[in-house]
Amino acid sequence: MRFMKQDRSSMSERSRDVAVVLLCGDEYRTESTARRWAELWCPADRQVFGLEKILSEGDSEEQLVHALRRVLLGIETAPMFGGPKVVWWKAGSLLASPRWNRPQVEWWRDRLLNRIRHGLPPGHRLIITCTAMDRRISLIRVIQEYGEVVDLTWPEKTHDRQRALREWVEKELTRAGLRAEPEAIEVLIDRVSADGHALAMEMEKLSLYAGAERLITVEDVRDMVAPTRETEGWDLADRVALRDVAGAWTTCRRLLEQRAEALALIGGLESRFRELSILRDLLDRGWLRLDGREPRWNVPADQRSLLENLEGWNPINLHPYRLLRLAEQSQRFTLPEISEALQIIAETRERMVSGVSAPELLLEVLVIQLARLGKRSS
Repeated sequence: MRFMKQDRSSMSERSRDVAVVLLCGDEYRTESTARRWAELWCPADRQVFGLEKILSEGDSEEQLVHALRRVLLGIETAPMFGGPKVVWWKAGSLLASPRWNRPQVEWWRDRLLNRIRHGLPPGHRLIITCTAMDRRISLIRVIQEYGEVVDLTWPEKTHDRQRALREWVEKELTRAGLRAEPEAIEVLIDRVSADGHALAMEMEKLSLYAGAERLITVEDVRDMVAPTRETEGWDLADRVALRDVAGAWTTCRRLLEQRAEALALIGGLESRFRELSILRDLLDRGWLRLDGREPRWNVPADQRSLLENLEGWNPINLHPYRLLRLAEQSQRFTLPEISEALQIIAETRERMVSGVSAPELLLEVLVIQLARLGKRSS
């Protein structure tokens, strides 16, 4: 199975007609989408001579000029043996460079702009991929007018980003002939985060593991996908909130061996217990109910503004699986126990900052304290 499988049906009619396409955002998604455009315009059996890739590095004036010269030369040069020609410029972060208006760059920049305005040679196409771009530069505006700009950046807001990741993972799994439990997709995203390359590799691994049934379960993800350093803090908070003392301590040690910052991990634990405090209060009020495995809201209309005004965290916007998981964790603690946990976290942070004891030792003790604190409550 290959997750870079070509999907011509996803290409719009306008995409087939334009000669210049700019793709910006997540590196894996931009590259896989660029490959689809390249194959649409230049079939695989012609790409040896008909596809020219230009890789740019750095953002100095000289490097920017060099990249523009190569792109222009590639556009103007006909492929050996004729046929279509696609130039793929992998621009990296060059389109976000502040040097586009420098005199040394302007002349080459304007030549490229004029070429796009007046049309590329017949049968020639230009694909540009980048990880970041400054929308104010003239190149972006010209491509928007004469070609197509596709933004594949993950949304900044957590709720929107989670939804976009979910939709993309579901689409990739379907394309690969796989099915997945909704909870499995949530756990996969939690463990890997917004990294297209890493998600694709983990899905490749899960595909090999799935076997004939082609169904990915939560257990499959937990067994096969290790949390990344960036997301393992979530796993630590989960272990603590589930009162898994051994698992919490093991995860804590692994993070510390990876040189994770103890203060950052304490911040993650504090955020988790604040979330649990909110959800436990909502459960006690009856505004949130767990109907079997399905969370249900019963917030009075005149009280919804209270949730909307929470600092960047409205539990109503959470995906049902994530909400269920956090709500179940909150039931393992009473509100006084959660308050005690937050107090212990604050005292540990103060001791850590004051340099009384080694931060790593303080964090290990804290993790064990918190995991042993909660008592199962109904």
